[in-house]
Amino acid sequence: LMAALLISFLTLGLICAAVWFFKPFQISGIAKKHLIIGILIKAFACYLFIYLFSYIYTQNKGTLGQDAGAVFHDAYILNSVFYKEPNAYFSFIFGTDTSDELVIKHLSKTSHWSKNGVSTMNESQNLVRVHALIGLIAKGNIYVHFFCMLFISYFGLKQVMLWLKERRPTLNLAFAFFIILLIPSVLFWSIGILREPFVILAIGLILRGLFGLSFTYKKVIGGVFGILLLLVFKMYVAFYLLLFLLLYLYFKRISKKNSRLVLVLVVLSAILFCTLPNKYRDSTIAIISRKQNDFNNMSRGGLHILTDSCYIYISGIHRNKLMIKNDSVLLLQTIDAETYDFNYIPQFKYIKLNPTGKYWKLDDNCEPAHSYFKTTPIRGSGWQLIKNIPSGITNALLRPFPWDEGRLLKYWSFVEILFYLAAMLITLKQLKTLNADEKNLWKAFIISSLLLLLLIGWTTPVSGAIVRYRIPFLFLLFPLLLLSIKFTQKQKTWIDKWFV
Repeated sequence: LMAALLISFLTLGLICAAVWFFKPFQISGIAKKHLIIGILIKAFACYLFIYLFSYIYTQNKGTLGQDAGAVFHDAYILNSVFYKEPNAYFSFIFGTDTSDELVIKHLSKTSHWSKNGVSTMNESQNLVRVHALIGLIAKGNIYVHFFCMLFISYFGLKQVMLWLKERRPTLNLAFAFFIILLIPSVLFWSIGILREPFVILAIGLILRGLFGLSFTYKKVIGGVFGILLLLVFKMYVAFYLLLFLLLYLYFKRISKKNSRLVLVLVVLSAILFCTLPNKYRDSTIAIISRKQNDFNNMSRGGLHILTDSCYIYISGIHRNKLMIKNDSVLLLQTIDAETYDFNYIPQFKYIKLNPTGKYWKLDDNCEPAHSYFKTTPIRGSGWQLIKNIPSGITNALLRPFPWDEGRLLKYWSFVEILFYLAAMLITLKQLKTLNADEKNLWKAFIISSLLLLLLIGWTTPVSGAIVRYRIPFLFLLFPLLLLSIKFTQKQKTWIDKWFV
């Protein structure tokens, strides 16, 4: 442990030295001392993350747990293949060999490969690939992985600062740097070994490359690379940013008078959707409903069983009516269960499951999520989907509530909610006169964000997951707030005194 910590301090020292001495790692308009303080704050978040998920949120004390632990575990199993069979290792890295035999031979003990095969478009596998490559240098030191992610997210923040500098040259960039850096969920998750660091980098590249006031080949290529990053690591965020971009470009092309028709078009689109032939409307609702149901089942805990013709979900309360042997399950008594076939769109069915004397394959056996809360099931109903809009938006914006189930991190998340609500209210109170392009940004952001938040609220019954899923929304919200607020003279004086 001491050796790993010493290496982590050395790595942190190298990062600070790079920021202090090399211009490509600095941010024009922000003093180097502020950048170093920012790096140290992110480093503290790294150590806090590792401690919490190694000693608090884990079943094996001293071992990284939860999703981060699964990624680290899988990455080092994949990393070990390099030393046994290099050709197989590179086949996994580049997704060139999808044979089950190769997966069974080398990766049967992983959670992201053993069930899903090999794919270059599997977000979790792509994350494991990155950490397997880092593992060739880190040699098992978890801190090196975290500091690599710290550096990646730092570059994303740098791109946002350069975008703000171009959009609002008079803004105190050091103040903006710390405001965005200290968004609690962004600070905490952007240094983890999951997908958030790549999301932060991608959003920064896209903002600077595709939403700037001037364009160069370098910036546009960076923006396109950001979209590709999201397609590889977080596809729903790629769609969110593409919708944001398309709406922004659309609003730039239409007149002020025509822009007022957008609300009418949105309402007409909703009416049109409701009047679509059943096979088109119902399939869309079915996908959302199925996603909600799957997330509910995973969050409530229970068993997922694979048969020849369908999946079966059995609630965890029925475990005493089952005989579980390794990855096989035998039903002992009649119970209530849910079935759904292998096609994603058809709806699940509620059934009475009777004993057959036959063992089924156990696909997953999960415990309940600590921050699970009940949501109203959609069950394929378009009317219920509409009725769930208020609760969906509320859940996506305001969860977790202080009284929700959960652990210590829920209070950290609640502070964040107060933080961004206060920031929005202050900006509304002190809103500067926006130019036409800034208004276009806000209109595009509000519409695309409402759709994102709706999808999150409709389908996600876990507060902890909601906190992570809304990170892209918050990482775009705060730069726009800083672009739009009119600081009072007293505020300017205070900011310039402390952020010089």
